[in-house]
Amino acid sequence: MFTFTMEDICPSGALFGGALFSCLLCPLSYTLKALTFVFMNITSRKADYALPLPVRRALRKLGQDVRQARLRRRLPAAVVAERASISRTTLFKLEKGEPGVSIGIVATVLFVLGLGERLSELADVRHDEHGLALEEERLPQRIRRRRRTPAETA
Repeated sequence: MFTFTMEDICPSGALFGGALFSCLLCPLSYTLKALTFVFMNITSRKADYALPLPVRRALRKLGQDVRQARLRRRLPAAVVAERASISRTTLFKLEKGEPGVSIGIVATVLFVLGLGERLSELADVRHDEHGLALEEERLPQRIRRRRRTPAETA
């Protein structure tokens, strides 16, 4: 974030001891504050725009599924958040599908809801058909016997 002193912001000279106070006489200070606010809001949501649309949809669906699982078990958000050692706000962010929630929190909430065992199967190599097909392509066509050196034959 950019910080300005009043000498940088206020050309009118109505300074308050050089501290970071708003100058009521200078419209430029209001403009700079508004631009800083917009800049900070854009950069805080930058990660959300960088995600591909299918990923955002999958996160939203995961959040909805977690919410439905919690409601089916008739567990209040406060109880789930307490058992997962997180705040209710973080739980609500997870249920909205926000990408900033860490995978550790997601795993803990799934464990609290009794769905933790399915997390280990998420990227299981046995279910990776594309990876298995690529691995089969790289297998050698024939295996050659290793030649023995004269020292090994003796």
